[in-house]
Amino acid sequence: MANDMDKNTELMGDKHSPQPARRKFLIKSAAASVPVILTVTSRPAMGGNFCTPSGFLSGNLSDHGDDHDRSCNGLSPGYWKHSFPKQFEDVRFSRVFGGVWVDGRGVPWEPDTTLKQVLHFRGNEDRYRFGAHAVAAYLNAEHRIRLHYPMEVDTVIDIVRQVLTVGMYTDPSTGLSMDAMEVKEFFEGTYH
Repeated sequence: MANDMDKNTELMGDKHSPQPARRKFLIKSAAASVPVILTVTSRPAMGGNFCTPSGFLSGNLSDHGDDHDRSCNGLSPGYWKHSFPKQFEDVRFSRVFGGVWVDGRGVPWEPDTTLKQVLHFRGNEDRYRFGAHAVAAYLNAEHRIRLHYPMEVDTVIDIVRQVLTVGMYTDPSTGLSMDAMEVKEFFEGTYH
């Protein structure tokens, strides 16, 4: 029976090495499904080059220019903490965003908390560091011409106000939503 091939094996090319037919079927099936899997997109965990809320929420992977054009050009809370603009020294978080955020225990901040103070809060004073990233995004938008930052001040304010009032931001163009943690990740993705 040395010449008889098992019905569950096939010859592979010139090597004459048997491989189970079922295994070959599974390999072919897996290879055929890879393009389908690769075409499915999901919302990114981090903002990356997604410089607008709708781009971040839709997972838009299209290329609209060179890498320089796709950079969001924002500056981080750490930058603004050490290079805080003098004209915003006494501006209150509640005045800009129409509300207050909460500390790590869920206790609301004092209404007179300034933008500058928020940047200096530690994690236990600023849950998720959401407030610090909101301030950084706001300052980036205030300096958008110089920085070439893609979001306008009103957009940043709207995002933060929605999180403060309803607990999430819903993008009007996509209908998709982000909670506070996702908004923080989106803002982080706009920094270079």
